[in-house]
Amino acid sequence: MNLRSSFSRLPRTLFIFLWLLLCSSVGFSQDDIVVLADGRQIVYKSIKERNDIVTIRTVSDEKIVVNYTDLKCKCNRKTGLESFFLKLPPNLYPKDPTRVFYKTKSLTRLLPGRIEVLSTSYGVEPIVSQSAGVYYSSWPDLYAVKGSTVVLFRYGKKRGRAFLDSLTSDAPVPLTFDTMGGFNPKEIMEYLKNYNFQFFNAPARTDYLNKGTVQFFLRTKSDQKLTMQVNDSITYDIPTSYPLSLDLPVNTPSKICIRSDKGIYFELITGSVCTVKYYEIWFNERQTRFEVKVSTLQDIQNFLKWRRKS
Repeated sequence: MNLRSSFSRLPRTLFIFLWLLLCSSVGFSQDDIVVLADGRQIVYKSIKERNDIVTIRTVSDEKIVVNYTDLKCKCNRKTGLESFFLKLPPNLYPKDPTRVFYKTKSLTRLLPGRIEVLSTSYGVEPIVSQSAGVYYSSWPDLYAVKGSTVVLFRYGKKRGRAFLDSLTSDAPVPLTFDTMGGFNPKEIMEYLKNYNFQFFNAPARTDYLNKGTVQFFLRTKSDQKLTMQVNDSITYDIPTSYPLSLDLPVNTPSKICIRSDKGIYFELITGSVCTVKYYEIWFNERQTRFEVKVSTLQDIQNFLKWRRKS
């Protein structure tokens, strides 16, 4: 059988195979990177914080001591996840002074913009854990950051509504909060996202001087045409069998709009300075629309392996 004709018959399968091979073999020997405010990227073993002083131990066992304000973010290139450092204000310290507690947290940024939302997880779905054969489900904590103000939201804490109103009181158009009664992270994210959209400005050309790659994968099979418009400008067809790869500014949010026969969905996303970021495009049955959510390289690889076998 002619090799060229075989490849032409199996373009989707071949692409998935080559993509998986590339991701598993290139550049992942040194996965954990911390990025400093001066632009340095350090491959590290551990990061420890004490009284605003941070000690970074490199893979060569060198110790680098910096101030908390010198930290920008850290990345794991094997997963594609990016974390940001947040110094908690004293009002969020534990009441028990004997409790071991770190004032600086490493959190995933779920929403960029005028109000940033950082989370203890890379999504807003309940976190499932297991102990002694019993499964437990808990919602992630969300930290809303606006300037020097940091507000912690925990599932079921009704008093958080007052903090939301305070954070968004300067919205040009008053916001409404539609809740199912649980005040869960999904509802908070949607509310703050609508607030950030009111202050959105498309990135300038100079913003693209510092950019990172973002890849979008269609997880839900669909016969209908899906498109993605970026920053109210260029529109891309969303492919069904390989990723849509875009270079987006790192320091300025980009607005993406997914359109289908089922509806329209908007999101704010940034590129990363130290890793490729991955997002899944999936169909939300309840909202009857396609949406995006943060994913990891391993999740994408596992899904593509399953799709290749199916």
